[in-house]
Amino acid sequence: MLKNEVTKGRLAFHLSHKASLFSFSTPLIPHHILLSVTQRNLLSSSFNLDHSPRFFRIYLTVHTSRLRFRNHPHSAATTDNFFLNFRLGKVMRITKKARNGSSPKCDSNQSVLTEEERLLWRNVEELVTSPTKEIAEQIYTQLVMSPLLGSKHVDAGIRVPVTRDFLECVEKNVNKQRPAWRIDVSVVNLERDFVIIMSDHSLFPGVSGVLKDEPCISVEIKPKCGFIPSSEFIAERNSVKRSATRFQMHQVLKLREQEISELSEYDPLDLFSGSKERIHKAIKDLYTTPQNNFRVFLNGSLIFGGLGGGIKRTNAVAGKAFEDALEGIILAENGLRTTSFIQLVAEAVYCSRVLDGLLEVQRLDNFDIEGAIHAYYNIVCQPCAVMPTVG
Repeated sequence: MLKNEVTKGRLAFHLSHKASLFSFSTPLIPHHILLSVTQRNLLSSSFNLDHSPRFFRIYLTVHTSRLRFRNHPHSAATTDNFFLNFRLGKVMRITKKARNGSSPKCDSNQSVLTEEERLLWRNVEELVTSPTKEIAEQIYTQLVMSPLLGSKHVDAGIRVPVTRDFLECVEKNVNKQRPAWRIDVSVVNLERDFVIIMSDHSLFPGVSGVLKDEPCISVEIKPKCGFIPSSEFIAERNSVKRSATRFQMHQVLKLREQEISELSEYDPLDLFSGSKERIHKAIKDLYTTPQNNFRVFLNGSLIFGGLGGGIKRTNAVAGKAFEDALEGIILAENGLRTTSFIQLVAEAVYCSRVLDGLLEVQRLDNFDIEGAIHAYYNIVCQPCAVMPTVG
């Protein structure tokens, strides 16, 4: 049987999707889902969502005598935060800023939201009065995403005060491991007086909360939007949105702008289809052309996929390295471990049905941005400056 032949230890995987609500840079769509698969119970699952939007993160393993840095599955292509990883199963999020840019000091009496955003969220006092973007994002997660998905599925983190000396020490150590071009772009924001502590979702603690020594594979997936919009507000000139997924359209745009060299074979509709065969195809396609949408970690260390822009296509060298990394973890003959791994992930996605809940929340957007922009201007009692008339 699959559970006896394919895996030992634990399997976790992350499914992430990112979006913004108007100009307020916070996630509208749930971000991470994790599945725990053990030898004894192939289909046991926990549904956990990471709230953070579009941040680049660096994780560090902290020992008593020194700092040791490593990459972590929450890494993304933007540059707003550092993450420190404690072996106790916690990570610490530290804000960054552009090297040549200025960052306003935190004023507890001044909101970070614009006048329009404060009007939009006027019924949520904690959000309206948030003095920083990071605090606003955390409150958004607690008060908006948590009710939508259930508090046990959402990790908003906990704010912890820190000193400037501590942040300077972190930056000094982190810079030893960062690429030179990233050091030129951003630095730790020393004006912040807090960090956010979150659970490390790449590792699964035992019942007692203590991390176990058995192997843990973490798979990060960015599933993207799982449906094609049918809003009546979509203009005829944009009718392609009714036949192509947002992900596919972005792929064409990225190819035209030379951000990628070839189109991804992945189709989000396959992953969200509920069909075992199509889900298997989706996982296989993600493995073939992972870009930055598919990564695999063993005990928190990257063993497949890339950071930042990810890798374009899995070549023979990368495929063999991954096959070798799975030795002793996926119990199959040499040359078949990757195939068995893809089958296992697809089976777990299919049987868990966790994507059903994610898709349900995504479908709350039944107006599309072309309708939402009118709703926004209605709320702020202004004529729509983008689309004066509704098609």
